[in-house]
Amino acid sequence: MDGALRSGATGFPLKDSGPTLLIEAVRAAAVNDALVSPSVTVRLLQHLAQPQRAAQPASGV
Repeated sequence: MDGALRSGATGFPLKDSGPTLLIEAVRAAAVNDALVSPSVTVRLLQHLAQPQRAAQPASGV
């Protein structure tokens, strides 16, 4: 998910979301807005709430 966001993704409708959400996702994309399925939103918020790990220094240089 991080890679998709960094690459410019603005929506995450799931393939089992149904036609109504798919239509809303297309409409959102057409006006440069974002649409994220509720289950993806929960996972994204959980990921963002996790403490970030500090980068490990390279060894042997």
